[in-house]
Amino acid sequence: GYGEARDAAEKALELDPSSAEPHLALGMVAIFADWDAKTAEEHLTEAVQLGPGHVDAHYVLSMFNMVRGNHDAAVAHGQIAVELDPLSLPVLGQLGGCLALRGDLEEGLVVLDRALEIDPTFRGAHEWKGWIHLENEEYEEALTSFREFARLSPNRYAGASSFGVVYARMGDTDRAREQLNRLKDRERVEPGTNLHQDFAALLMAIGDVDGALERLEQAVDAHLGSLVFLKSSSLWDSAADHPRFQAILDRIGFWAS
Repeated sequence: GYGEARDAAEKALELDPSSAEPHLALGMVAIFADWDAKTAEEHLTEAVQLGPGHVDAHYVLSMFNMVRGNHDAAVAHGQIAVELDPLSLPVLGQLGGCLALRGDLEEGLVVLDRALEIDPTFRGAHEWKGWIHLENEEYEEALTSFREFARLSPNRYAGASSFGVVYARMGDTDRAREQLNRLKDRERVEPGTNLHQDFAALLMAIGDVDGALERLEQAVDAHLGSLVFLKSSSLWDSAADHPRFQAILDRIGFWAS
């Protein structure tokens, strides 16, 4: 868990203060466990300074800037990471996503296709492509990408929320609700899997704002690490000015100055 990772990294830092690895690990803990952007940035910046050729340091610093909304910095570190390891699938996926979030959708698709040329089974690239096509209102293309993502997943419920969001954007509420029922089935058979954010995205898409916000509040209660990605998605645009949504962002606190 994150507690063990923190302890191990702190001990490693005591043994070798010049190592980038412990700072990288502590930066990750600060992002996903503590929701502490200030501490995360300090550790990740130090990791890059100590290891300027450390691909993972640039990769994680790119992700950090992405979730903070610093898109130019996210792309810059993503590009350095690709230069350091041009065949890394996660690194290419990260850069593709960062470009898309900056608004360079077509450039993002080009990078993601480069990753799929290396390995057509890289699920992350298919998922990112699905979201990019959704932003472009290319719904059939989005469904195709999400179908490939789901086909490559070992979980038979994979992609339910994504499919549902696409169907909702297409105006096909019946099929969107079919995917909502798939999520409910998964919640029954996998009670240990936290699906609050998946439910929230789909409920928001079909117009159940209160239901979506309730699920997000439950995700915050459970301290779901992936909530740091909340402001990186247009899925929540319709709730941006809602007091409950603002309260959720305040509770997470990752975007405070």
